[in-house]
Amino acid sequence: EHPTRRFQHLSKQTMATSFEIADRAKAGPNAIREMFGVAGALNKERALAGLDPLISLGIGAPHIPSNPLIDIAFSQLVEQKRDLRQQIESTQNSLRKTQLTEQLVKMDQNPSTPAGSVEARQLASDLFNTYYPELNALPRQCAITNGATHALRAVFDLFVEEGVEVAIMIPFFPAYSKQVEDLSGKVVFIPTHPNCRPSAELFRDTLTKHPNIRCFLINDPCNPTGVKYTREELQSFVDVLNRPEFKHIVIVSDETYHDLVYVESSRVSMLDLDPSFRNRTFIITSMAKELGGSPGLRCGVLFSPDVFVDGQLVETAPLVEESLRVSTWGAPNIVQHAFATVMRAKLGLEPDDKLVQLYNEWADSSRATYGEICRLVAQTFTEECGFPVLVQPEGAFFAVISGRSLIGLKVPDEVTLVDGRKVTDLPKKVGQEIIKTDLQVAYYLLHAAEVVVIPASGFYFDANRGALRISLAVNPDRLQEAVRRLKNASEAAIAFNK
Repeated sequence: EHPTRRFQHLSKQTMATSFEIADRAKAGPNAIREMFGVAGALNKERALAGLDPLISLGIGAPHIPSNPLIDIAFSQLVEQKRDLRQQIESTQNSLRKTQLTEQLVKMDQNPSTPAGSVEARQLASDLFNTYYPELNALPRQCAITNGATHALRAVFDLFVEEGVEVAIMIPFFPAYSKQVEDLSGKVVFIPTHPNCRPSAELFRDTLTKHPNIRCFLINDPCNPTGVKYTREELQSFVDVLNRPEFKHIVIVSDETYHDLVYVESSRVSMLDLDPSFRNRTFIITSMAKELGGSPGLRCGVLFSPDVFVDGQLVETAPLVEESLRVSTWGAPNIVQHAFATVMRAKLGLEPDDKLVQLYNEWADSSRATYGEICRLVAQTFTEECGFPVLVQPEGAFFAVISGRSLIGLKVPDEVTLVDGRKVTDLPKKVGQEIIKTDLQVAYYLLHAAEVVVIPASGFYFDANRGALRISLAVNPDRLQEAVRRLKNASEAAIAFNK
């Protein structure tokens, strides 16, 4: 049972006699977390039965080795500390011993500053200016955070309050809405075309109908679809946002997967099209994901613009830093040290040419690997197993496939798996006799194919569409096996309904 479910049946009167749980904390898990929870429990049962784990196309965690420069940077830091300790032990000069000890203590114990080290912020500004030459980012405008989600919360802290609305295109990462609502704001959904591409008319109409919109959040490339917006699409956003009635709207550009773009012609942003947006755009990216291939290190980068308030340019970076100060502070020193090495190599500022070459080889290989899997998914899911990709992914490592062919079908009583084993009591396991929603499609495939996929309603798709998000961070052999299993499960359901 998910922990939050334990509180859902309790009344206010019952809760008043003990610990009072906030309403927002009592909300149950969304469809994404529900599937991960169920899959985890099934994998424990499978392990006890001597069965291999389910094939997971759920979580977006890289399946290839992380950037080797991270290991090198950590090793160098360990060597520096070991050398300092040896010097402390060997020196007889008390003043020198004190100086060396202070240096070691500073490396080990001093907390990072809320917005990051001087070196990391300088490199972050260089990185942003490489991405956007017209940005003219300064180190004081950059912060190194505990992941991109931490950066996003710091930005929302600046302007989201009761009555404020944030506009986001469907589908989107569910943490966005949770953060806005926790600050008493409201998310306004911007509809998109059925293939998840944006519509300038729907964008303009949504902004017009909601005068309380203070922010437009764009995720490019997009999780869950892998969509990378085209120059024409981005220009349509710029044209709408430059209308006089929308000039007050700030832009939050979540570019967590900025470097994970597989179509070179798609490498364009709104800042490229209108440099004046530098005074109204917050930019967020993830060094851990895009530059390190190591999400678990939790290292985000945030650019905070100087914005116009009553005709005067006002710095937002100090306000962001204060938000970071009272939340989870900045990223750990050791993580900042590692990514300083990575950024120097990426920017060509690293004096060791071998490290620069090592970074370039890793980055090129990562993009090539995910790009090839993108093409493989588009072909095999559409042509071989009847779950067509809704839109060709061009970035990140996700795609959305359609399970609409299973919507409205009766759940078979049993299915023979590809290895000959039989799965019984499927209607009970799915929770319904007829598949009506994407969550039920996912439950059916979990048991009838032993493949984990994520209901796209967790990203604000219409549940009745039967759409599913899959991760591309999967070994191609595992992906092909997943296709074989999904095809078998789909055909079994269709045959049962004839």
